[in-house]
Amino acid sequence: MVVEQEREQDEGMAQFINQYADTPLKFDMLCFWSRYPEVTFSLTTIARFLNCPRRVHVEEALAFFEKAELVDRVSRQGLNFYRLTTDPDRRGYIIKLSVYRQRHCKRQVG
Repeated sequence: MVVEQEREQDEGMAQFINQYADTPLKFDMLCFWSRYPEVTFSLTTIARFLNCPRRVHVEEALAFFEKAELVDRVSRQGLNFYRLTTDPDRRGYIIKLSVYRQRHCKRQVG
């Protein structure tokens, strides 16, 4: 019973990843939010944290996540900041992403 539940959860997570993390950058951004689900960040902070030299790629991914209602944009004093959605279903997948990644995405050291 427990194994079957884990398999179903893994299948749901795999579908979520296929739908929303179709590029390495998007996957890394979702993993970023899985580690910091309660924090609001600027685009610049996200780009620096992910070591992404092209801000435009981060902007495009944020726009995609905002449209998919995974990320909320908050404006303060004319500046945009981003935070993980408060929707419990969508948020749950993102928060569990770190655990899923550790179990299934073993890095091979060369």
